[in-house]
Amino acid sequence: MSEKTPDKSKDKGVDARKLREMLQYNIAKICEAEEASMDLRISRRCGAVLTDLVIDRTKILAADLEMFAKHAKRATITVDDVNLCVRKNESVTQKLEEFSNQRLTTKEPST
Repeated sequence: MSEKTPDKSKDKGVDARKLREMLQYNIAKICEAEEASMDLRISRRCGAVLTDLVIDRTKILAADLEMFAKHAKRATITVDDVNLCVRKNESVTQKLEEFSNQRLTTKEPST
């Protein structure tokens, strides 16, 4: 009995394309807001390059997070792994710490 399994590679391609389009749209909106606040013009090409940069950096970050979790013999990526990835960038480390603290203070107590 041979059942045909759906080709997930096609789905991934569609999802990746959709995510890229959404990211590019949001980067364009951010660029528009920055243009207005800084009185400058950001080209469409610059927005496309920023999209590529974000995607590339995200892939690198994902691989690093996976390696940190595996090194710790875990199957789950934790905040500690993220902290390890951003440890050399003080402003990101500070923002992540503020975000984590905010989440802890607004989290409802478990019963």
